[in-house]
Amino acid sequence: MTWQTPAGDRTLTVWESRLFRSSVDLLIDQITRQNRGAPGSRLVNTGVSLFDQLSSVQQIAVLSDVTRHLLCSTITPAELNATNEGTVYAVYRNVMDQIDFEIMGLPTPCPLIDGQGDATAQGQLASCAWRALVSEAYLERFPPGESGLDTEADDLFDDDFGLPPLDCDDEDRWDFVINALADEILWDRDFELSDLVLDVDPTRAAIMKQQLGIDNDYYTDIADDPRDEDFGVLQQSLKTMLRQA
Repeated sequence: MTWQTPAGDRTLTVWESRLFRSSVDLLIDQITRQNRGAPGSRLVNTGVSLFDQLSSVQQIAVLSDVTRHLLCSTITPAELNATNEGTVYAVYRNVMDQIDFEIMGLPTPCPLIDGQGDATAQGQLASCAWRALVSEAYLERFPPGESGLDTEADDLFDDDFGLPPLDCDDEDRWDFVINALADEILWDRDFELSDLVLDVDPTRAAIMKQQLGIDNDYYTDIADDPRDEDFGVLQQSLKTMLRQA
């Protein structure tokens, strides 16, 4: 009982965890470089505005909280608010970014495997490393033959849906897989409506949230704001968590 997913309260499974930790590990490095830059510099761009607009220390703090609840058994599950769910999605969008780099033949760091860097891949550019990790996570969550469709239907959808081969360079197909994995944790994409809801008057916002079934405080539970000088401690603590999980 640690994260409230559509399939019930749970922690990440083995390959889910490895994929998630690999992405978080890379985000930490990006955020650290951002934190060392000029004030206000933005190097982290996952495409999830709720996460991208946070300060560097806030990003590390919310990543720590989200990661702890997804990897470790906790007494109570994490609170489902826009910041937390947006952060989860940012982690998965970062995975898609790495796959894009692989497809374009651009350098991308090898993913973290089983809590520590894969010794055989250190300093090397594995052309399909991220796609291989995503494939393992997808097969773990969606075993062949358990899709809910019969074999003929599976064949009909094979060209556009399901798991593509590792050397597939169709970004849309990989995007489908990444979103399917994110949907194993997230109920919806309500966090993407934050700007819309917060920009209207409170009465109209309340009506919108009621119609959409969104809790009143879903968008107003903001991220913690640690002191800037705590960045190093939070960063190292999160790195340690990734390697001990």
